[in-house]
Order: sequence, then structure tokens, then C-alpha cells
Amino acid sequence: MSSRTKLLPVFLLASVLADGSSTASAQAQSNPGGGSVGNGAQFRQIPMATPAAPTTVYAPYVGPYAGYWSGQADIVTNMLAPQQGSLQKEQVRQAKVDTRRKQVDQFLYERDVMPTLEDDRERARIERVRRSRNDPPLTEIWSGYALNGLLDAIQKQQDRNIRGPNVPLDQEVVRHINVTSGKQGGGSIGILRDEGKISWPLALRRGAYKDTRSKVDQSAYEAYRQAQAGPVDGDLLDGLTRGVDALFSQLKDNVSETSTTDYITSKRFLNELENTVKVLQDPKISNYFTGSWTAKGNTVAELSTNMTRQGLKFAPATTSDEEAYGALHQAMVAYVAPPDRSWDPLAK
Repeated sequence: MSSRTKLLPVFLLASVLADGSSTASAQAQSNPGGGSVGNGAQFRQIPMATPAAPTTVYAPYVGPYAGYWSGQADIVTNMLAPQQGSLQKEQVRQAKVDTRRKQVDQFLYERDVMPTLEDDRERARIERVRRSRNDPPLTEIWSGYALNGLLDAIQKQQDRNIRGPNVPLDQEVVRHINVTSGKQGGGSIGILRDEGKISWPLALRRGAYKDTRSKVDQSAYEAYRQAQAGPVDGDLLDGLTRGVDALFSQLKDNVSETSTTDYITSKRFLNELENTVKVLQDPKISNYFTGSWTAKGNTVAELSTNMTRQGLKFAPATTSDEEAYGALHQAMVAYVAPPDRSWDPLAK
């Protein structure tokens, strides 16, 4: 047997073994989880990565009319924009109209429920009557404020033809009541009541004021005499004014030598004298001396009626009239005191 013939079986065996290995490897790949293949051989399962989804390399399809439709949408939008703007403007206008309507409704409501200026004025008048009747300060009585408040209440009563109780008045009290027409600051001629003779307070009767005081006395008497017949001469009033001003200056210069009480009394008296000079400027000053513009009446009702007829009010009291003003205030309070009377301004 030749050598080639001897080697043939060896090549056949090697070929068979190679085919077996290839088959086992293929089975292992087809069964990665492991297990038996063929004759019970065991193979380890090899994990395999999940391949990612392939991405396309092509752009989305755009039709040939894409630009056409986009242009049409822009045209529609441009056509609707003015209409939308007009709609918004109309909504704003309607909102303003609605707001204005609410404002008018609120104004009408407040006008119906809020007090008017006349209501406030009437309330102030009533409060004044209450204050004047309920023991007001003496200064308000002496200034005529309280008396005028009560006079207003009595006038309202008389307008309704309703009379209060009969309250008599002492004529000595009535003689010391000063009245005014309301002109020239509301002063009075009470200081000149004693035929033009002035009753000076103690501090102004001292020697430091003698010369100025004498000039004022002379001018005041002459003014009183002229006022009984008609208007007072302007030059005379100017001289009287300068004399009062000089007394004010002297009192101020002597303040360190004057007690507090005397200074206050003197200052008040000079203020009254200054107001008297203003009253003397009234062209109708003679009415104060002929009896036309004076307090007259035997009762509170008569006094009030006469003052109403002449259009007069109570003027401030001078120092010598204060007691008379207090007495008249009490009498007027008695006339308007009952709060349950229908004519009482507080019994509405």
C-alpha cells in the first residue's frame, strides 16, 4: 500500500472533526441563552444588544403648493386683524359707558341719602339754638351770639303764628340792651348812651392817659351831638380814630405797670370804643338816637317783634350792660324752653 493510500483516512477524520466544530459553533450562535444542542452539549447564552431604530436621512415631504397655502393664511389673518381691533375698541367703549352709568347711579344715590348744604345750614341753626338755650358761656351772652340764636328761634315761632308764654321784661333791663342793623361790624353806641359821656375804666383814668383821654372825650361828645341829627363829620371821626389808636399804644407801652386784670379790662373797653366809632360812620346813625333802632318791648314777644320789624340784631354788651344781658337771656330761654311745643325748632 502506498503512502498516499495510508494518509487518506487521516484526512477524512480531520475533515469530519472540522465539520463538527463548525456545526457546534453555528448551534451556539442560534441558541445564545445556552442549553443543550445535539448530543446534550451545553453552551453559554451570550446577550445581544438591541439595535437602535434606524433614522431616516430624508426631510419631510413638502408638497408643491405649501407656499401657496401659507400665503393664503397670511392674507386671511391680515383681513381679520382690523375687525378684531374694531371689536376690541367697541368692547372698551361699552365698558366705559357701563362705568359711567354706574357713576351716575352712585351720584344719584348719594344725592338722595346725603345731607344737602341747606340741611347742614338748618342743622347748624338748630344746634345754635340748643347751645344758646342750654346755659351757654357768659362770653356768648355778652357778645350777643346766644341772644341772636334765641331770637332766631322766636322768629321761626312767630312766623307760624304760635305764641309762647307771656314773659315780662324790666324796662331798666331793656334800656341796657344794644342793637345793631348789622352794618359797620355789628358794633353799638352803648358807650355813648349817657349823652355822649364816656365812663372810662380805672386803668385809663390814670394821669398817663389824661391828655389823650380828654381829646377823645371832646370828640366823642361832638360826634354824639351830630349823630342825633344826621351823619357825623368825616374829619371828626378821623380824629376820634387817631385818639383811640393812641390809647392802644399807650396801654401797650405801660403794660409792665398795669395789672393783668386792668390790662384786660382796658383792652376790652378800647375794642368797644373802636367798634362804636365804626357805628358812627353809618349814614343812618340818627336812627339809634331817635328811637327807631332801639330795643323796645314790655315782653319777650314784643321785643322780638319790634326787632324783627326793624331788621335788627343784638349788639355786643358794654361793661355796664352785662347784667342786663344775663337777665334778658333768662327771659328768652323761658319763652322758648318747652321742647315739646310744635313751634320749637328741635321738635321737628
